[in-house]
Amino acid sequence: MISPKGNQYWFGFQDAGIHGYKDMIIFGDMVISNKVVVYDMEKQAIGWTEHNSVEEACGGSEGLSPIGRMHGGL
Repeated sequence: MISPKGNQYWFGFQDAGIHGYKDMIIFGDMVISNKVVVYDMEKQAIGWTEHNSVEEACGGSEGLSPIGRMHGGL
């Protein structure tokens, strides 16, 4: 995720066709399989938590694993 100007954020996408999956786009990776990525804009942090259902994903931020801070150029 890159923050080039103020509150604008860009996400990177990868064409799965290069891996043999025609007509698909990959957002994320196997590393975040069965996870929900959480963006905390106030604290400028990204993290993830386990995800098995919508109710679990919306249950709060306890147990988040931090990925890092958002910085321009990251």
